[in-house]
Amino acid sequence: MSTIRKLISSPSTTAFLRNRVCGGVNSTRRSTAAVNALQSRQYTPPRHITKFNEQPVLTKKPKASRFLPYEPHTNAVPLRMCIQHDDDKMLEIMWRNDETQMYAYPWLRDNCMCASCFNQTVRSRIVSFRSLDVESSPHDARVSEDGETLCLTWPDGHVSEFSSQWLREYRFEQSTNDPVTYPKMRYWGSEIEDSLSVFELEDILQSDEALYEMLMELKTSGLCCIKGGGTEEGQVKKIADRIAFLHITYFGPTSHVKALYNAPNVAYTSKSFPMHTDLAFMGRPPGAQMIHCIQQAKDDGGENWFTDGFKVALDLKKVDPEAYDLLCNVPMEFKDMGSYYYGKFYQRASHPVISLDGMGHPYHIYLSDHGRDPMLRVPPEKVLDIYRALKKFSYIYHHPRNVFEYKLQEGDIMTFDNRRVIHGRAAFKVTSISARHLETGYLEWDDMDSRIRVLREDLAANYRKKTEADDEKETS
Repeated sequence: MSTIRKLISSPSTTAFLRNRVCGGVNSTRRSTAAVNALQSRQYTPPRHITKFNEQPVLTKKPKASRFLPYEPHTNAVPLRMCIQHDDDKMLEIMWRNDETQMYAYPWLRDNCMCASCFNQTVRSRIVSFRSLDVESSPHDARVSEDGETLCLTWPDGHVSEFSSQWLREYRFEQSTNDPVTYPKMRYWGSEIEDSLSVFELEDILQSDEALYEMLMELKTSGLCCIKGGGTEEGQVKKIADRIAFLHITYFGPTSHVKALYNAPNVAYTSKSFPMHTDLAFMGRPPGAQMIHCIQQAKDDGGENWFTDGFKVALDLKKVDPEAYDLLCNVPMEFKDMGSYYYGKFYQRASHPVISLDGMGHPYHIYLSDHGRDPMLRVPPEKVLDIYRALKKFSYIYHHPRNVFEYKLQEGDIMTFDNRRVIHGRAAFKVTSISARHLETGYLEWDDMDSRIRVLREDLAANYRKKTEADDEKETS
């Protein structure tokens, strides 16, 4: 019996699959069957493993906002005192709530906010690093009587002032995480069918609050559905224009996914499309994708599959840290070539399957069996371990507990994080009375993050104005 077969058939592995992937000893009968399928090494597409009695019905559910930035500011704590530590070139700050923080002298001088050093209009530093004296120490450091301002006088007579609120915002490792750069992730499996966020297209196009909610849902869970798109082309461009603009690829500004005779890609056939993330063969694949269902196949087939790639990557890390480490560090090569909207193309790129951010968290999943090149630039003796890691990861992201299956309804616009959501499609039949037509478009996360930050500031400012106006009415 092969090593992999032994591993899959071992009691410890079966227990892991039931406890970690299948939800414990009280797993459903469906999940137990899936474990048995894994033990017998039978690959079955998730459409057949994940059997719903009927397709989930996605509807917009009234619920309280989880994201709107209406919380009062909590950083307004006055300063109590400051202490200079010239030998270490550090300034110790203490606030009136007894919290303390150390600040390095060169950092304070570099971040002086006066008009000579910082342009408030464009919010940009004026002076260059070349003019910074990193050995300089302030001659004098004092806190204003009201505790709102720290004032530093430097040897050349330059004066720097910092507000208490600004100092509390920039506290190095104690700084509050930016909710856009480091959002609180919400991981999910097939149970997302009961909690998937659903929005109306008209709300997205007209309401800043709805747009902000939708974008933050993509940041935290990576998947949402927009209803009310109708069956006319051009809806994904409307959404992109509300956010920023479409990310153009060699398939065009948007692409119309139909079964074509001379298909440039497996997506343009009626065959099953294996689980993947889009355009792994690009150096920087698009950040997010919108799929608008204009026409859906009438018979069985054409269901879409969605798996939370970050969640299953962390599952792999728990069960097999060595396999996880291999997929995080071994570069795989991907390529795609053909001819389409802009003529001939030949894309090629190299990525690890699981790319991590600066804090060591999963940041981008690169999966494309149809685009993965045979090239592996590793010693031959490592290849088997790499394939075992890929196979184990495949078991996890195909597992029914992790796959959300949904057959898009006409007018649906499924929107998801392409860095995170592993997705695929079941085969379908094209007949004289049944066809399938999707219009897809891409967005870039730099543009989406920018829009989120602008909306966050504007919505919070509007809320503060409304609150102040309401307070004035109550006191008058």
